[in-house]
Amino acid sequence: MRRGKASGFTFIEIIVVTVIVMTLGAAIYATLSRGVRLWGRVAKDSGEWKADIWLEKMTGELRNVFYDPQWKFRGTKTELFFSSLDRLNTEKAQGALPVYVCYTYDSKKKNLVAQTFPFEDILMKKIKSPTRLSVLDKVRSFDLRYYAYDAKVRTHRWETQWTQDCFPEAVKITVEFESIKHRKWIRTVSIPTESPCAA
Repeated sequence: MRRGKASGFTFIEIIVVTVIVMTLGAAIYATLSRGVRLWGRVAKDSGEWKADIWLEKMTGELRNVFYDPQWKFRGTKTELFFSSLDRLNTEKAQGALPVYVCYTYDSKKKNLVAQTFPFEDILMKKIKSPTRLSVLDKVRSFDLRYYAYDAKVRTHRWETQWTQDCFPEAVKITVEFESIKHRKWIRTVSIPTESPCAA
């Protein structure tokens, strides 16, 4: 009677397959981790995350805008000044603090600078030398537009300057970075105020 050959893998074959699988796994892991690190460095350097965070912050500030006869809403293509309620969340108090916000784009330094003045400091004349905080760097272009009704032409349109004693209906913010080509951040923020310009 003939005996059949025993089927299965030898111990050496199992070791060889295990080594091959481990080598391939290590190579894939190294490639993926290098790609993730490179993507993180590029995203950080390009300022994408900074732009997203800043746009969310500015959106909140514009939606909390209020009218103050001394510190009026003013704007150009590269500057914006307005009174707003800043979220206050400290150990002593929680709520909103009235502040005067100033944003200025410096085309020479290619950065966007922010200044915030608490009303308490302004009234008490505590401000000696206001601090300028650079919120965005490597900015190729920065543009602000103001949407409102124009009674002369009887239609709504975008303005490049705002000097009226009322609020525009919306503000459009456009930011373009030097390190990110062919992409612009565009955000249109409606101003939820009870005193827009009369139609």
